[in-house]
Parts: sequence; structure tokens; C-alpha cells
Amino acid sequence: MIPAGLRTGAEFPSERAVPVMQIDKKLILQHLDGLGKHDEAARAHDELPDTVDTDTHADLLAQFGIDPGDMRGSLGALFGK
Repeated sequence: MIPAGLRTGAEFPSERAVPVMQIDKKLILQHLDGLGKHDEAARAHDELPDTVDTDTHADLLAQFGIDPGDMRGSLGALFGK
């Protein structure tokens, strides 16, 4: 059985489980502001959905200079982890 929040199968040719991250838009805005990217944060406020899926919205995140592959570490820093 695959734990909730993981996807496998045809979507991922290797058929290994891949974590899916759902991130509150506010955390992304805080991250951008913390990096001094205030213009990108303002655009992201208008363009991102309230809940961002790092898989589904990867291209949109890239427009703001955010690599979804790096999101876990970057957002962990926001929480002091």
C-alpha cells in the first residue's frame, strides 16, 4: 500500500514513490520576501493558487526562481529545521 501523499505508476516511469508537497502560498511569499525578491513575491501573490502543489505548479514556481526540488530544504529553513 502506498502512503497518502505519494504517487507511483505510469506518472513516474520508475514506479517509485515520489512525495507530493502541498505548500501554503503564504510560505512561498515569506520565502521570496526573505530572499529580498519583493517584486517576485508581489507577482506570486497574484499568480499562485492558495495551495501550491510542487509537482503541478513546478513551471509556475520556476517563474519566481523557485526549484521545487529545493523547496523542502528551503522551507525547512523558514521553520528553523
